[in-house]
Amino acid sequence: RGLWSAVSLKGTRCGDGHSLISGLGPERMGAMLHLNLAGVSTVTDDTLAVVAEQCGALEHLIADRRVDVGPQITDTGIVDIAAKCPNLKSLSIAWCSEVTDVGVKAVAECCPLVEALDLSFCHALSDAGLLALLDNCEALTSLRLEACDRITEQAVVAVAQAAPNLKTISLAGCTNGCTTISVMQIARGCPDLVSIDLTGIAGLQDAAIWQLSRGCRWLRDLSLAWCVQLSDQSCIQVGLNCPLLVQLSLRGCTK
Repeated sequence: RGLWSAVSLKGTRCGDGHSLISGLGPERMGAMLHLNLAGVSTVTDDTLAVVAEQCGALEHLIADRRVDVGPQITDTGIVDIAAKCPNLKSLSIAWCSEVTDVGVKAVAECCPLVEALDLSFCHALSDAGLLALLDNCEALTSLRLEACDRITEQAVVAVAQAAPNLKTISLAGCTNGCTTISVMQIARGCPDLVSIDLTGIAGLQDAAIWQLSRGCRWLRDLSLAWCVQLSDQSCIQVGLNCPLLVQLSLRGCTK
């Protein structure tokens, strides 16, 4: 792989991130496979249009925000990327609250090779966008939906049915979609899970963890912080059934 196959501007204070990216030129950008723009506030939809036009081989794009700091992108930029980067395998747009089902559906329709998606805190995302991904992205192994509060239980159950190869999922703070029933379905449908984050799901019952511990025996990382309804029984079942577990978070579980 060449010198320009991976470019990261993460955390840099670019006076004009758009001009910096645009100035790399087609020869350098044409070789780019990995691009990290996380936290660069001067990156916009226009920047993504340039990336889409000149980085046709792009496989991995990170454009996370952190609350109010980071790329200023909307559906327009994501649609451009999806249309011109069909080899995309991973996309991270956490906190990009202007991205809606429109952008996510474009990724689903144009990027069937996608394996990893981080849509955390994309509050405009609904079941429609997630279901489109599940219909088209059969290679999905990693999905982060933290605080996606418009996602319902029905859509999370659909994840369990449509993504049997899933290895990592975060449903932290996904209070409408993450329920005892949907977690039980994940346990039944995704036996290869190695990491699941259920932080802040206050209504989660022991039955969900009982099923999870039996259905997902490859688990190495389990976060149950602030799942306040869980009791000692959950810990006992995890201890009995998940021998590979190396990280367990129980912060705030007072029972």
